[in-house]
Amino acid sequence: MEQLVTAGLAAGTLKFEQRIANGLNTEILIIAVGTPAGPDGRVGLSQINEVLSDIVAEAQAPLLIVIKSTVPPGFGVKLREWFLTRSTVRLDYLANPEFLK
Repeated sequence: MEQLVTAGLAAGTLKFEQRIANGLNTEILIIAVGTPAGPDGRVGLSQINEVLSDIVAEAQAPLLIVIKSTVPPGFGVKLREWFLTRSTVRLDYLANPEFLK
């Protein structure tokens, strides 16, 4: 894995950003932010919602958004509606959650 990351960084095909605006010149955007569970056990979505709001506001070209963060069932359906009503470009969503042991 380390060799793949190093090669991707060197070739310019892999990039890590902390600001959405710097990472939108791509076809695939991977989001990995905290979704800590609250006292009631529900997943906290404030960080992911903030990132997604920035993407919708800044996206100038179609994007595939891959979300590594844990989200609740039905999140993709709500996200699709949100994209359709608020974005001027096509935004697709793929869930690739991290499962903690």
